[in-house]
This record gives sequence, structure tokens and C-alpha cells, in this order.
Amino acid sequence: MDVWNTLIGVALLILFIGPIAFAITTQKRKEKKKKETLINFAKTRGKNVNELEVLPILVLGVDSKRTSLFFTNDNIRINYIDLDQIADVRLSVLYTEDPKRHIEQISLCFLPKNIEEAEHKIIFYLESDENCIDPETDLYIAEQWRKRLVVH
Repeated sequence: MDVWNTLIGVALLILFIGPIAFAITTQKRKEKKKKETLINFAKTRGKNVNELEVLPILVLGVDSKRTSLFFTNDNIRINYIDLDQIADVRLSVLYTEDPKRHIEQISLCFLPKNIEEAEHKIIFYLESDENCIDPETDLYIAEQWRKRLVVH
């Protein structure tokens, strides 16, 4: 009788823990692939990415000399910003117009030294994206990246 109770207990444990473990390993595998893709793209440009961060809607990394920023929002196309051509990096937070005024979008805006060029924008949080959960955390992360890149 004790053997059957033990077997049923182990089976139920596997039944409940299995899907959670599978989801975690799948997520880790996806993050690792995203990181590798970004690092390999940077290597094709002759750069080594040493600071890398994976967020729900964004993967970004900066090279060791902080002269190049690599990022992707859609996991398909990787973008590149030459930080030597950037005059300033600003944090942009857009709020909704309703009475509750909650955050709608968080982004970093890269203002080029040449005023004829268009500014670059990296979105950290977008309320309409179901993958974005916590605007306060994304705001903190965006501010940390702004500080890293302004020092450059």
C-alpha cells in the first residue's frame, strides 16, 4: 500500500512540475538563442558585445568600448547604432490621457550629432504589447541603459 501511495505521489509531482520545468527550459533556450544571434551579428561588424540584456520585447547589447549599440525588437532584424554619431540619449515616457494617467510607452531616444539625420528610438515598454507586464521595472532598466550610454 505504501509503495502505491509513493508512486501516485511521485506521478502527481511529475504531472504538476513537468510543465513548469518545460516552460522554464524553453524560455531559457529562447533567451540563449536571442543572445547568440545578437552577439554573432556584432561579430560580423567587428565588435564584441560585453553588456547584454534580454527583456520581454527587446534584446540589446553594447560593445566593450561602448561605441556601438545592437538591439532587436522583433527578433528578426537586428539594428545597430553608432554611438560616436550620437549627441545625446534621452529617456521618453508617454502617459495616457485618461484620469488615471498610467504609462503607455517607455523608450530611449538617440539624438544624432548631425541634425539632418533622424533620431533613433528603442522601445522598452509598450502598453499594447501583451509581453510587457511591469512598466516600473522597464522604466528603471531604460534609465540604467541611458546612464550607461550617456557616459560613453
